[in-house]
Amino acid sequence: RDVTITVNGDTDVEIHEQFTVTLSNETVASLGAPSAATVTILNDDTDSDPPSVTITAPAAGEVLQGAIVMTGDASDNLVVSKVEVRIDGGPLVEVPGVPEAGSVAWQYVLVTWPLANGDHVITVRVTDYYGSTAEDSVTITVENEVGILGANGLGGCGPGAAGGAAEGTFALALAFVAGLIRRRR
Repeated sequence: RDVTITVNGDTDVEIHEQFTVTLSNETVASLGAPSAATVTILNDDTDSDPPSVTITAPAAGEVLQGAIVMTGDASDNLVVSKVEVRIDGGPLVEVPGVPEAGSVAWQYVLVTWPLANGDHVITVRVTDYYGSTAEDSVTITVENEVGILGANGLGGCGPGAAGGAAEGTFALALAFVAGLIRRRR
């Protein structure tokens, strides 16, 4: 059986829309497979509004050490698809846990131990539903003490390293500090 569905177009930029058509309650025939179909109405309007992103912490010129929590806001007229962080022009690392929404507050734990002491540029990029991007950058100064937990003291594990090495480095550092505290008691 044919089903005719009329789609009334508009000029609003919006996400693709979906609905499902399901055949059921047959009386004279039996339903074959499939008995349901999902229909997607593709948006055919151009999104001319780029997303925006702001780094709220750390502040430009701030002197940092150890692990810090970066925070910021990202927004779009439709949907923010992802937020990513880049250090000194390196690879982009996606910020975990960012929901697809029109406006999101994001946070990212940046482990500074693998970074050399000195100035570093942190860039945050937001991507919207249609692939448009925007960036914000801040220059910070890293001043870790030299030693086992100091500058580069934990090896080459850093943001963007394969297998979540930055999180592993942070966990290792916390375990080390917890062990020191236990020994002093």
